Amino acid sequence: MPKPVTIAVVAAILALSAAACGGSSSPGSTATPSPSATASPTPTATVTSIATPTPTATPVPTAAAISLTCPTSTTVTDDFQTPLTALPPGGAGDALFVNGEPPPGGATVSQCTYSDAAITASVIVLLATGYPPADFSTAEQDITHNTVGGTVTGTQTFDPVSGLGDQAVSYDFTLSTSSGTNYEFGTIAIQGTNLVSVLGYGTTFTPDQQMFNTLIESLLS
Repeated sequence: MPKPVTIAVVAAILALSAAACGGSSSPGSTATPSPSATASPTPTATVTSIATPTPTATPVPTAAAISLTCPTSTTVTDDFQTPLTALPPGGAGDALFVNGEPPPGGATVSQCTYSDAAITASVIVLLATGYPPADFSTAEQDITHNTVGGTVTGTQTFDPVSGLGDQAVSYDFTLSTSSGTNYEFGTIAIQGTNLVSVLGYGTTFTPDQQMFNTLIESLLS
């Protein structure tokens, strides 16, 4: 007959089973929580404002003032290949500024007139300093209105001239006068605030346009 299992034996068996399963937590023990990871703050990008430099305007070069001294009769004669003599100031009218009006911008002006003995060929040279470049077209208009005592027949036109000063135009037209037909030719050029106008006219005077350009180039230099 089997012996009854006592409480002590059952307790021993349970204790051995618990040991075989890895043991048990000690009573009253508290599990230490794992430290939670703290996210590192994302660095904020620093934006540096760079001031855009203000562009500096490039100064416009200005030409030195030209001499207002009239070229000699010899210079004009050699240039136009016609014997021409300088006349006293105010002898043959105004080449550029008409009706007694002052030149634009308070420019300083000198005028020189040359003519042959029979007054069949004349040249008027006008020199100006301090002439506003923006008013260059005004010089053309003044030439258009100044017909040296005659009436323009046909169309009066102005043609650009390259390589002469900053701006230059040439022109030629025919005048009907009381003494017959006159021919008028000329070139106007401006460099900086220096303006030179050379006008030629006469009944038999038909100079080559390059003669005007050559004289102006020498006067602007």
